[in-house]
Amino acid sequence: MPSGHLEKRSNKSYLIVIDTGRIGGKRTRITKTFRGNKRDAEAEMRRMITEIEQGTYVKPAEMSLGEYLEKWLADYVSVHPRPLTQESYVDIVRRHIIPALGNIPLAKLSPMHLQTYYAQKLKGGRLDGKEGGLSPKSVHYHHRILRRALGQAVKWQLIPRNVAEVVDSPKAVKREMVALSEEQLLDFLEKIEHSGYHDLIKFAAYTGLRRGELLGLKWEDVDFEAGYITITRELEWVRGQGLVFQEPKTPKSRRRVPLCKTALEILRKIRKEQAQDRLLAGGIGEWQENNLVFCQGLGQPIRPSNFSKQVKKLAVRAGYPDITPHSLRHTFASILLARGASMNEVQALLGHESYSTTADIYSHILPGTLEKTVKLLDSIQAT
Repeated sequence: MPSGHLEKRSNKSYLIVIDTGRIGGKRTRITKTFRGNKRDAEAEMRRMITEIEQGTYVKPAEMSLGEYLEKWLADYVSVHPRPLTQESYVDIVRRHIIPALGNIPLAKLSPMHLQTYYAQKLKGGRLDGKEGGLSPKSVHYHHRILRRALGQAVKWQLIPRNVAEVVDSPKAVKREMVALSEEQLLDFLEKIEHSGYHDLIKFAAYTGLRRGELLGLKWEDVDFEAGYITITRELEWVRGQGLVFQEPKTPKSRRRVPLCKTALEILRKIRKEQAQDRLLAGGIGEWQENNLVFCQGLGQPIRPSNFSKQVKKLAVRAGYPDITPHSLRHTFASILLARGASMNEVQALLGHESYSTTADIYSHILPGTLEKTVKLLDSIQAT
């Protein structure tokens, strides 16, 4: 059985010494310099002893980037990000990053390695059998994953610095925001009035909710008397798991959203129709009691990708081919800002984590704002 002890080097530095027994009569030890307080050093020592006992310990100097990334996926990603984020991290790390960079020793990974990797992915990084490279936005996402993974390696004291911090990643080209004007929204809703998705689409445009927030909304989240809904979950499709209810996107995504009269009327209409559908389905026999506001004919959840496909199909037929579920969210924000709502108010309604996110997306909707501001100087009078 391995045993260990600490040797203090300075106020914030300890040498972890682990005795692993004797091989051929010779005592063997593993040592590691740890920067931090004693409690954290002891925790690191216990972690190392556990890995040695399980046969999974790899000396940092001998660990490859691929070995580290697999460890990062297992020990960090599996318990931190949301399921959908976990899925994308695993997919990119295992299908892209490890095959290209996995054999490089973690301690010897350089900025040049990453810069070359980004260039190669831009030139010919597609894995779907088609020629060409990945988009700058996709490669930038690879960079974000590497930066996060290597940042954790620094925290775990496996490497002294995060080389991804000094690498220039491709700049993601911003997609132009697509939103409907008030007249276009009314026209669109009129043209899809007889669609089974009409109420869901209209509610999306009048609340600005994200796709997953809409499909994860339950009746317990609706307060008809006070006139608001509470966002506490999202519904997403995760590979290998199917439909999954998960935490909102960010802390500020968990919010209370006041409803206008139109949105409340939609909910009352849906509640009445669901009661009728439940009776026709034989009570709770065939009906799936998921308590969802927006659901299929027998109460089943709506798959997010199916909702997107239906919106696209209806939008094309109505003459608005660029409209997506996210466009309805943009429409909600754009109309409010054009009617005089403040950026702070729209940020709160949308559940954006920061004011800068909202301002960056929607500041162009307020034409003439700066012109009005500088005209305030006209009130200055000479004395």
